[in-house]
Amino acid sequence: MNLHNPLPRNRGVSLVEALVALAIMAFGMLSLIGVQATMRLNSDLAKQRSEATRIATEEIELLRSFTSMAVVGGQPGISYDEIASRTVEAYQPPGAIGNTSYRVERTVSLVGGTQQKVVMVRVLWDDRTGTRQTVTMDSVISGTDPVLSGLLSVPARPSATNQRNGRHNSIPPDAVDQGDGSSRFTPPGSSGIAWYFNNLTGLMQVCNSAGNTCIAGTLVSGTVQFHRPATGDALTGANSESPQGLALSLDAGPYALTLASPVGSGTAASCFAATPSASAVNYFCAVVPSQSSGWGGQLDLRLLDGAGNLATFGGGGSEFKSCRYTTDLPSVDDAATVTINEADPNADFTLNADHPKTYCMENPGTATVAVPCTGKRVTGNLINQNFLVIRGDKSCPGDDSSTPLINGNTRQHQP
Repeated sequence: MNLHNPLPRNRGVSLVEALVALAIMAFGMLSLIGVQATMRLNSDLAKQRSEATRIATEEIELLRSFTSMAVVGGQPGISYDEIASRTVEAYQPPGAIGNTSYRVERTVSLVGGTQQKVVMVRVLWDDRTGTRQTVTMDSVISGTDPVLSGLLSVPARPSATNQRNGRHNSIPPDAVDQGDGSSRFTPPGSSGIAWYFNNLTGLMQVCNSAGNTCIAGTLVSGTVQFHRPATGDALTGANSESPQGLALSLDAGPYALTLASPVGSGTAASCFAATPSASAVNYFCAVVPSQSSGWGGQLDLRLLDGAGNLATFGGGGSEFKSCRYTTDLPSVDDAATVTINEADPNADFTLNADHPKTYCMENPGTATVAVPCTGKRVTGNLINQNFLVIRGDKSCPGDDSSTPLINGNTRQHQP
């Protein structure tokens, strides 16, 4: 027996150690199962939210793709007028994506006084745990005729309708291009002032002659024509389209025209007239509004008679009457719209660009002394605000229907 050799050792794992290891592994497996369930829930929720976002986006884009303003028979759902609130229950996306069904709620409201509809789309669903989930999207859809969208693809090109001599068409032809994107115009008969225009936009600045002190303004310009036969029958559209009267002068600037009942305390106009030609005289007014929202009011002629005195506007044969060229026509109240009075028997109301009697008076029957401005205020230049001066005992002529391309329609302006 070799006393120097140690006794052999026992090797292996005890039962207790094995049980402890199995317990630890069991707890670990349980944790992994919980993590896997959470990951599966989150994965489903991500799919469902992504699909709900797609549904809401598709709903809004479908509304934006309307191809007609009015309802088209036999083609439901393609018009702007059909954009209305609705609810779709239990909507199932293709392929049952997200393992759930959706409720789609569309709410549409019209913005008062506009052609805009506010659309809110809500997509609702219950996730794997039964919790209600929601995706909401909002948008505004404008009621613009789809035909006009084709203009967006037409490149802007200089033309007689938007430019004159490479500049904005509201800039007076005699304005001198400064070579820096602006033009300078010296009103006829003025001194110490100059009007500057942005060649691209037509925006106007009323400045001193040095051009270093300026204030924003808007231009109103036009031509005054004359037709004053001594005797004869009533005037016709042919007389307004081809006046034969001798031109008279307007008062010296800045009083060639006056702004009556100005909208906005402090709003003022400075008006100048060119030397009369045979039968017409051109005028130019700079209106400086006191409020950023624009201005309104009535621009009246200050006419000089043959003796150089202020002419009288009235109904006598020796007096004068001014008529404004306009597309405005008389209208009567529509009995079917009991809350709205559309009556405009004197054709006093129309868009600013169409030469109303009083600018910013587009809504008949609602103007008062306290609230004279019932429509859109003037915020940009107005051109072709033309007048016809006739005898005071004559009536302003209407249009000559035989010449449809020429507007000879006039309405009484003064007195």
